[in-house]
Amino acid sequence: MVKPKVDLNQLSHTALPGILAISLVLSVFFSAASLTQSLSLTPDMAMTTISGSGLACYNTSFAGMVYILPSSASTQYWHRQYGDRLYFYVHANLEDYRTAITYDFNIIAKRYRLVIIVVPADDLPSYYQNLRIMDELAVKSSLRILYGIFPKEKYGAETDYLTPKTAMHTLVLDNMRFMSQLRTTFGVGVWYGWRGRLIPEDIRSFHASLPQDIRRFYLTWIDSQFVARMVDRGLPGIAKELDIQVATELYSNREISRYAGTFHRQIVITGLEDCVSASDWRSAIRDLLSKTSCTLVEPRVFAAWIFWDQDDGSRENLTAYINGELQNPF
Repeated sequence: MVKPKVDLNQLSHTALPGILAISLVLSVFFSAASLTQSLSLTPDMAMTTISGSGLACYNTSFAGMVYILPSSASTQYWHRQYGDRLYFYVHANLEDYRTAITYDFNIIAKRYRLVIIVVPADDLPSYYQNLRIMDELAVKSSLRILYGIFPKEKYGAETDYLTPKTAMHTLVLDNMRFMSQLRTTFGVGVWYGWRGRLIPEDIRSFHASLPQDIRRFYLTWIDSQFVARMVDRGLPGIAKELDIQVATELYSNREISRYAGTFHRQIVITGLEDCVSASDWRSAIRDLLSKTSCTLVEPRVFAAWIFWDQDDGSRENLTAYINGELQNPF
């Protein structure tokens, strides 16, 4: 995916609006700050609804960071060998990367509460063991994990995961069940979106196919290229009706201004390319998020794409960890 470059000379710096917040502590890993109005439930918290604009639309006490490869062990090997860096979690032995991942997690934990681990759907024993290790390391760093499953095509077409009794549907459900039982799991987002298939009712039927014990962990993950059409075709209404949180990748001022406040429960994943310092990254992200407007929705969760993406085969440069420094826009 190609993201727009940021011109730091064009940025206007936005001050953080003051908001009245209360802490609702429901687990050792999580607290949420928000206005005390009407309440709804997520797996870990009670959250209010708000209306507003700019940074006031966000839960400033809980933000996330996308994480794929360790910063000290980034390599193009996984992309060259398997076609995607995500296969690091399938074929690597993460016992060999404990020190590298722990180092990164400790840096992330100083600024963020949530780490987003993006993985393919798979069922090798090494895959499940690696997920156990990531969970163990997150416990030690006091981080929650949101798993993003990009299903891929291990047992058939990627879209098959939407159809019950197919091998891909079984695989994705098995992955979700395993992830839901790990100690630090915040949720499990599953990719949805293909140029020839953008049907919001798919989300309803897939949600209905999930066993009750894992349904509450399910999020829909929509890439930036598909958000507009899914909004126009009615996904916000379905997601609100079924109480599904939606993770949306939004990278431009236009995308943020139009869609960052669209879903009742929403994670706004965004990033900036070619920033030269962590402070410049922070200023640019604050300016980008300032374009948000929201009406009677739960506070947005901000998540940054990505902690580190240097020399990993992605041909992107959205790294947030710059020159040994990581910042949070709030």
